[in-house]
Amino acid sequence: MRAVLLCGLMMAQAAAASAQSPVVIGCKLPSVGAQTPVERFFRVAPGSFQEWDAARKAFGQNLCSAYACAKSPDRSEGTIGSASVTYTVGVTHDTGEAYWRATGASGLAADHGPCRIAAPPKP
Repeated sequence: MRAVLLCGLMMAQAAAASAQSPVVIGCKLPSVGAQTPVERFFRVAPGSFQEWDAARKAFGQNLCSAYACAKSPDRSEGTIGSASVTYTVGVTHDTGEAYWRATGASGLAADHGPCRIAAPPKP
């Protein structure tokens, strides 16, 4: 009986983790040559990663179709990049902590840092 209850609890936890709501995060990402990092907004959920497009005043397409995304019961991450730098942006669902890290570029002032949970930008 205990095994059945434990199995049911584990399945419920897995289902809850896979049904995480999207989280909007603001990250001040550095770029080579820029003196001040620019805050960029992302909507992150398991299997979904979108960047806010200020010109269109809307979140763009799911970047997971073009870049690497990772999902696990406790976190969701999305990756964007160019020829010289790759940024990974993510959120840990259990703690609500959001973060970014960069790989590949030299000359950045930092290669990782915190992001903030934000309200969706207003159109």
